[in-house]
Amino acid sequence: MSRIIDLRNKEKLLVDKLKQFNRGVIQKSALISWFIQVLGICQKNMYSMQVIFTIGYRLALDILYVVLISPIFSYSGFTLDISPLNYLASLVTIVCFSPFIGKLLNDDRPSSIIVTCINYIYFIPLTSYIGCKGTDIWFFAIAIGYWGWLLILQSIIPSIRLRPLRKKHTKHIFSALTLVAIAFVLFISGKYTGFRINLNFINVYDIRLTARNYEILPILTYILNMMPVVLSILILYWLKRKKYLIIGILIITYLLYYSISAQKSVFLLLFMVLFGYFLYHKWMLRGLPGLLIPVTALTFLENLVFNTQYLVSLFFRRMMYVPANLSEIYYQFFQDNPLNLFRDGIMGKISFENIYSMGIPRIIGEWFFNPQNNANNGLLGDMFANLPIPIGIIVMPIILVICIRILDMGTARLESKFYIALCIYFANSFINTYWSTVLLNSGFLLACLLLYLFPKEGKNQDERV
Repeated sequence: MSRIIDLRNKEKLLVDKLKQFNRGVIQKSALISWFIQVLGICQKNMYSMQVIFTIGYRLALDILYVVLISPIFSYSGFTLDISPLNYLASLVTIVCFSPFIGKLLNDDRPSSIIVTCINYIYFIPLTSYIGCKGTDIWFFAIAIGYWGWLLILQSIIPSIRLRPLRKKHTKHIFSALTLVAIAFVLFISGKYTGFRINLNFINVYDIRLTARNYEILPILTYILNMMPVVLSILILYWLKRKKYLIIGILIITYLLYYSISAQKSVFLLLFMVLFGYFLYHKWMLRGLPGLLIPVTALTFLENLVFNTQYLVSLFFRRMMYVPANLSEIYYQFFQDNPLNLFRDGIMGKISFENIYSMGIPRIIGEWFFNPQNNANNGLLGDMFANLPIPIGIIVMPIILVICIRILDMGTARLESKFYIALCIYFANSFINTYWSTVLLNSGFLLACLLLYLFPKEGKNQDERV
């Protein structure tokens, strides 16, 4: 009798557990169903959500600046002086420009990806900087004029796509280039660093100071500066052909190159190349503002839980707010000093006499920071340094759009996973360097050529969405 009662109790307990399990499954399925519905609504209203999240991203940056960046980094010029007029004007700018910014998120051309990255890395943080710090009203007006003209040009100037070459014409080129690139980096690394591999991403300034004293021939320096782009495209080429031994050798070569001068953007490019090839999907670009908002929240979590500020310092301050701050410094410097008129770049090569004893980035670095700093700045800084503002605000965006249209020409029928990392890299280069330097020293024109030679598919039917 007791055995029967025990069996009935166990049966009842089992039934209760099954009911609890079913309720849990129903709750989870309801949650999944709700999440799918939310995603469906977002997809149906993708453009509207992109506009809303762009404005939300700007507000998240404001909170980040007020709560973390200004209190921690005010000694570097990130002070807090919110003027109601400036702040309101900067918000109105974002509201007015966000529909144009949202349209670019749905355009997969390399030029549109570059302008999108410039929008979210430079111009939107610049409006936050202007609104929260408080700046000269003319600097604000000039920045908005430059930005608006750039968005208009990107929308109205068409792209020309070249017909891809046949694969048999390019196979030998990439094989030979691989051997030459590996041999060149091994030569420089062995001669000047003893084949040193440095994986430290944080403390790199001692290596950079040492690298300044390397007596490398100018022509070799030009070639060396192009190696991150060359090696990245070679890695992508051999990934497409699934030659993993060659890929491993190229990655080691890449790390040897990074260890020569320890440029953080170079270090990140390798990871972006691998991420882009294996994990990138189109929805990541479409949802960029929605992805950036949680990243800003992570900075607060890092500060609260670990009492560290790596994310806010390396990503938001250094990558976004420092270029904005330097653009304002360039504006202030060239209010009282003569224009350089491209003597650091094109005109200097045509024997125009220099009016400054050293490069503009070094002069501004010494003037505002310390003798060991190079204060590099592109876009607005490039314009302030080299052209009168009324001319520069018209001409410089035209030059930028023409440059990035060259990249469009050679990428017909090429999946975006092969160029997404390079677009981010070059966007950051244009933000931090003169456009002529990006074209030649940073390997932009060479990248355009190599992507044109890159083997293409007949149609992009396997493009990941």
